[in-house]
Amino acid sequence: MTSGRRRGAAVSNSPITEPVEALLSVRIAAGEAPRRAFGRRECDFAYGRLYIPSLVLDYTFLFLRQAGVTGEERFLVWAGTLAAGDAFVSTVVLPRAHPGYLHGEIEADVTGRLFEALDQRDLVPLAQVHSHPRGAGISATDRERPLVAQAGFLSIIVPDFAFVPLDDVARWGVYEYRDKREWRTLPTSEKRDRLVVDDSIIGIE
Repeated sequence: MTSGRRRGAAVSNSPITEPVEALLSVRIAAGEAPRRAFGRRECDFAYGRLYIPSLVLDYTFLFLRQAGVTGEERFLVWAGTLAAGDAFVSTVVLPRAHPGYLHGEIEADVTGRLFEALDQRDLVPLAQVHSHPRGAGISATDRERPLVAQAGFLSIIVPDFAFVPLDDVARWGVYEYRDKREWRTLPTSEKRDRLVVDDSIIGIE
């Protein structure tokens, strides 16, 4: 018996000319999902390092750059799990925002559905991420409207519409929420220590 092939099955040597949708598309889930409860949210919101899978980072920068080519900012959220004093990103959340030059206003009803979607999946919002056209400073508007007004929540700002090296975290502006309108700027050494990009795919020759 020939492994992996039925006897008598025809073998085509013709190249595939039509795109295979399953291999070309990124699966984006809707807001509704079966409710899960693994206890991932039942801990204090505090963490040291933020571990970011490289595939999450790749998609994040693709999303930000797609808007950047037309001169627009974009906004998204990293969510995941808190464990052993660290945070592990697993999920990119894409809330609908009003389009425009700025990354947009997230309406209250959209914010509510975002939190409900995370509640259903037992996921924790860990950081908000958005692009700026030039520098990575936090604006007065950004200071006043964090997605999560919880001490320790991070706001990450990527300059130049995200057309910067993907994993050069020193170029990012990283700000830790402390209190109303009060954010602490992470110095470069702390950014490099706390933001860890893990390889999602490893090729071995």
